Amino acid sequence: MSRAAKPSRAVHAAIARAVAEQYGFTVAQLRSASRKQPLPEARQVAMWAARLVTGASWAAIAAFYRRRSESTA
Repeated sequence: MSRAAKPSRAVHAAIARAVAEQYGFTVAQLRSASRKQPLPEARQVAMWAARLVTGASWAAIAAFYRRRSESTA
């Protein structure tokens, strides 16, 4: 996917599902506000994967994960 194209919510959801499954979480847990370890690590991996796969802005990725900014993963 080119950086010019806007990635769909479905692409972010698919990445979140794959990472959540790998870490043994649900997507809801991954998108939650919890900071209990290892949840933030899984969330950060998902956000990095979304960036690499989609090229979406950090702000757009943070919005999918209900974050005010990408620095609050």
